[in-house]
Amino acid sequence: MLTVEQIRKGVAKVLIDSASGWPPVLSEFISICKNIGFDFAGCFERFMSKEKPLNQFERLVFADAVHANVRRKPIGEDEKAFKKVFNKWVERFSAGQIPQDVPALPPSSVVMPTDIAREKYGAPDPSKYRQGSIFNRIAQMGNKNTHSEQPKGNDQ
Repeated sequence: MLTVEQIRKGVAKVLIDSASGWPPVLSEFISICKNIGFDFAGCFERFMSKEKPLNQFERLVFADAVHANVRRKPIGEDEKAFKKVFNKWVERFSAGQIPQDVPALPPSSVVMPTDIAREKYGAPDPSKYRQGSIFNRIAQMGNKNTHSEQPKGNDQ
């Protein structure tokens, strides 16, 4: 569905580009109106030169174009494939079907009981265990502040 503003801008664009002839074919005019506000040439150049997308629209177009292997296509076909992806997202944005950004997971997304215990009680104290025992060595590994040189089994 086109808005009045898109139609107004589409008529102005066709009048400026009068070399294409007036009146344009209806399907061509609708395509021109839908693409108002979306820069295909700039978006294509940024994608092919591996620049960062400027906005959410370009981020979605670039992601789909990567999945469609646009960069690996021969010259000419790459632009056609990108145009297909670009038009798909123009239609979705024009219809108001803009997907929401999914927030990234936090650094520790899974909390285990051992993580809770470690945070509650802190790192074990190596001095509580017999010198050279396995528990002493594990406590030394868990305690980041202790760097005493102890024999480490077969790694001597």
